Amino acid sequence: MVWFLRAPDIRFIRSIFIKTIAALIFLMYFEGCITWTKSDDSPVSDKKNYSYKIITDRNLEWSDFTGTADYTQTYTAAIYWKVFYSCDSVYTYGLPGEDGEGYVEPNLKVWYAIDERSWVKPRYKNDDVLKHEQGHLNIAKLCATEFKKSVGYMKPISRFNWKNRIDSAFYSVLKKCNTIQDMYDGETNHGLNAKRQEVWDKKIVELITKLK
Repeated sequence: MVWFLRAPDIRFIRSIFIKTIAALIFLMYFEGCITWTKSDDSPVSDKKNYSYKIITDRNLEWSDFTGTADYTQTYTAAIYWKVFYSCDSVYTYGLPGEDGEGYVEPNLKVWYAIDERSWVKPRYKNDDVLKHEQGHLNIAKLCATEFKKSVGYMKPISRFNWKNRIDSAFYSVLKKCNTIQDMYDGETNHGLNAKRQEVWDKKIVELITKLK
């Protein structure tokens, strides 16, 4: 049996073919700008014993991405960041007019770092991708800064539940910053949208500055 295609059928098939090729070219071209990030929600313990690098006095460099690139992913880079904190009680005190020492002054230390799993596909090491990853690390800094600030707002802190309150504050801030992170990736299209990337670069810095 022989099938014959009429002219409209041929034009329809040609249209689908052209659109498919165009879509493939689009994906191949823009793969170089798509990045992914992961924040860890464990504040102190690290069961998998990853090694971490604290970066607070400079911007990210490609040498910080020491993990093995995952070529099963369409992303060209992935950064894993984590916020750590430790807290103990320096002393207890009482408020004027109250009996006893029912409050605690916490000694809180907060820091953030990226871990060894962070990776980049070598052929996509460029300034635009690195700038987008820097934005993710800046969100980690925002998380650490806001958490520390939120603990300060708690005072006076009862010595009977101060650890639970600080833990709760940490997870609340982390949840908020993960939402910001999703918005950052969504609005910048993982760094593809240069104009929105520029807006978010300034926005994150402003959010951090307001907390100081």
